[in-house]
Amino acid sequence: MNDSPFKSIPDMLRYKAVTYPSALAIRYKNNNKNICISYEQYFEMILKTAKEMNESGVHDGDKIAIFTPPNIEWTLTDIAAQIIGAIVVPIHHNSSERSLHYILNNAECKFIFISIQSEYDILLKARNKLLFVEFVISFENLSYDSRLPVIKLEVAFNKQTILSDQQKNKLLSEIDNICANNIFTILYTPGTTGEPKGIPLSYHNALSSLQGYARKNNIIGQNHLILNLLPFSHALGRFVSFYFVLYQTSCLVFDDNLSRAQETLKDISPHCIVGIPQIFKLLYEAILNEVNNASIINRTLFNYAMGSGYKYVKKIDKKGKVNVRKSIFYKLSEIFIFNKIKSQYGLDRIIFLTSGGAYLDIDIILFFWAMGLPILEGYGLTETCDGITINSFDAVKIGSVGQPIENVKIKVDSDGEILVKGDQLFHGYYKNKTLTDKTFDKDGWFKTGDTGKIDSDGFLYIVNRKENAIITSGGINIVTEHIERKLTSNKYIRDAFVFGDNKNYIIALIVPHIKNLEKLMAKKGLKEFHIDDLVGHHVVLRFYREQVEKINNVIPEHENIKKFHLLAKRFTIEGDEFTTRLTLRRKKIYEKYKEIIDNLYE
Repeated sequence: MNDSPFKSIPDMLRYKAVTYPSALAIRYKNNNKNICISYEQYFEMILKTAKEMNESGVHDGDKIAIFTPPNIEWTLTDIAAQIIGAIVVPIHHNSSERSLHYILNNAECKFIFISIQSEYDILLKARNKLLFVEFVISFENLSYDSRLPVIKLEVAFNKQTILSDQQKNKLLSEIDNICANNIFTILYTPGTTGEPKGIPLSYHNALSSLQGYARKNNIIGQNHLILNLLPFSHALGRFVSFYFVLYQTSCLVFDDNLSRAQETLKDISPHCIVGIPQIFKLLYEAILNEVNNASIINRTLFNYAMGSGYKYVKKIDKKGKVNVRKSIFYKLSEIFIFNKIKSQYGLDRIIFLTSGGAYLDIDIILFFWAMGLPILEGYGLTETCDGITINSFDAVKIGSVGQPIENVKIKVDSDGEILVKGDQLFHGYYKNKTLTDKTFDKDGWFKTGDTGKIDSDGFLYIVNRKENAIITSGGINIVTEHIERKLTSNKYIRDAFVFGDNKNYIIALIVPHIKNLEKLMAKKGLKEFHIDDLVGHHVVLRFYREQVEKINNVIPEHENIKKFHLLAKRFTIEGDEFTTRLTLRRKKIYEKYKEIIDNLYE
């Protein structure tokens, strides 16, 4: 049973503002200037935004979409809307037009919050398809058409504007009247096969998840800077990077430009980073690239240091706790090697890293652990406010996604599917009773769609998405994700799609890592070739055949890739190959490249 001291997210923020008024809540960069906001200031800005939104026509029960990257305005709009009883519908800023239209219409959104002109232009272009939208809300001066008016919010950042006691008390009474069982948001999961699914979540769901995380991993607090590198339209971004950080009275840090993550890291030296696997893969490659370009003496010292690091990690894994004795050589490695690298990349104050949303290669996880940068993996879904399991400093098994958080039960069904029960679990999909009935079994267990195994200590290991398993024409079950992970762990492969359903052998579509490939081919005399020409060149094809064979040698024979095709263009969200969580949209990829796939079976 949830025993959170708060009834709602606004109630939590009010408590923080009163109890820790001067503690840092938000830090962000605007026009190359760092802006720091205390909890007291932040809550005041939220109240001003709530008042202005309410006066602009947003009322209790209205649906307001937020269609913009994570920024200070996103957070103000979110909490302010909750105070006045509106229901927030986050939409990923890179959503396809089809997904955008579907979500806005399915949720019946009357208002859309945006930050920049290009977002408005996308909406205006689709004006006739947006059935319920009345107007757009923004903190910025935007050019607009009368068919889609824009209301500008102005008072939140104006320090001269002060709420009267009467205005403030009215808003505080609204917070008092919020019920824990109220639905405050509808999150849409990206459709890998069909349309996005709407997931209504209550404060009870959200606070149960936050309380569970706090009890399991209470190692961040005041004065800790937590760098968010995730969109708030995702459960991990919204509930962990945003709400959990404030739940712990820590400071949420984001940049207005996610593409400069490495620059931001060096600038702020955060205590924790919450990001997708791609972020950690890029960091891993950057560090390795620097080591490979170092002198032979420095390379040798680094390799010896990593050797002691891997021994240290084995001790942690064996004991199941982080506080194990360090060898003298490992301590020296930290001082003279690892600390220098950490400082160079802005990682010198890291307590732990959190990766989510997709699979992170075990070699990368071990690499960071060995350097003294623990990656604590967890598991959750939008339907559970992200909270199901997590590793902690007191209970960790590297390679697992941890043990269940408080008030969560998990088990594995006879077919390997992970089933979940708990206070953080939603009650059903929005406007989709048929799907809801299919997703819960007769005893109320939620079917996650993921397969996994639970060891004797209660640690969960994820195997695969159930829908990603294929059956060959010979009746053999194959996990495609497993093969794709092997492919994309190769430094010359960026993306991969494996296929073989009802076929007698496995094929792959491979997207080369263009930068690494061009660098390698330049050494072979292929300097002037464009990527469109390179993917068809016999030297390149022979090279990738060798890379594929390396992978074939370490996987079972029935999983071997017999044929492959190189694609010159990356998989993208805009191209409909990726969901906004960067998982493959298999059905879309198959339809898009059907002719190529069919040719591979001739």
